[in-house]
Amino acid sequence: AMQLQSSMGTSSAQQAWNDALLAMARASRAHASYLLLRDFFNGLRDEKQKGKGSCLGPEEVTVLSQCLTLLALYWMDKFLQDFLQIQCLSSSHIPLMRKALLDAMTTLRPSAVGLCDARDFSDFRLKSALGKYDGDVYPAIMEAARRDPLNTEAGEGGVGLG
Repeated sequence: AMQLQSSMGTSSAQQAWNDALLAMARASRAHASYLLLRDFFNGLRDEKQKGKGSCLGPEEVTVLSQCLTLLALYWMDKFLQDFLQIQCLSSSHIPLMRKALLDAMTTLRPSAVGLCDARDFSDFRLKSALGKYDGDVYPAIMEAARRDPLNTEAGEGGVGLG
């Protein structure tokens, strides 16, 4: 808004509006991110307060809280310039925020497979050779590569797998 007002004094209304579009898009994204994080947090808080009447168990609330923390820290890192510009963070906070981001990933890592599997997408649907219940990941990757039509014949200077 301040950028729009200051531009209005030196250029036409249309030019001032165009000059402020980038700032408005950033503000819109930041507001939408805030709303999502706020509602995520409030939803988890409400589920905790329900206790035994909740549709989520304590373990699910814990993992989803870790997801919330990771998402917030990820967005802070991704849009760091905006946080620095409005002076919510200083440059001395950056290493602390990035360490917290890595710590959040480490904390969530044991639940990562369960979170992905909770959606119950099949390996076929994902076209994935990695999601092997028997643990034979590398042979499955090689077999998938052999079946891929691009790998069946050797091209000019190339090596075929099949």
